[in-house]
Amino acid sequence: MKKVFCLLGALVALAGCSDDENGANCSGEGEQICNAICIDTNSDALHCGGCNNACSDGAVCTEGVCMGGNPDLCGDEEQMCGDSCVNTATDADHCGGCNNECTDGATCQGGDCACSGGQEYCSGQCVQTQSDDDHCGACGNACREGQICQSGACSAVVPELCDGMDNDLNGITDEGEDGMPLTQDCSNLCGAGTETCTGAEWV
Repeated sequence: MKKVFCLLGALVALAGCSDDENGANCSGEGEQICNAICIDTNSDALHCGGCNNACSDGAVCTEGVCMGGNPDLCGDEEQMCGDSCVNTATDADHCGGCNNECTDGATCQGGDCACSGGQEYCSGQCVQTQSDDDHCGACGNACREGQICQSGACSAVVPELCDGMDNDLNGITDEGEDGMPLTQDCSNLCGAGTETCTGAEWV
């Protein structure tokens, strides 16, 4: 009978260990079971932010994130950013320096964020400086109120006239706001009427 009680006691003890391995007995903030031990994953460099997530040599774990590191481990063209060696000449998350992220689909080329399709990288966006009113001809060169950007230069908005010319410089001649031929009211005392611009003349 004594052997039976001893066996039951051993089973209870094993059951208690199992609970501990699942984290039931970890009471500290940020602690979890890693390899059967309660670990503070907010500060442990071998389990930073989670079990077995080890920081590199020289790095420290701060609030679950590896910080710092040994820059001597990086290559000639690399820089230590956080816990990683990165090439800031080509890395879109650290372009030209740590945490300088290229956005809006831009890539990192030579340490500068670059856009495709002839666009320029302005204030985190890829824009066409030939037609962008906020970046006309160059980043930050905004057109004044009443102006539009055309061919990289700000110009005043000119209303379309019935003269066979493209007055508003949109590639269409003698058109109204709806893209159809210009019309004008020609009502008089004899009745209502509308004229249409045809061949640069009101008809």
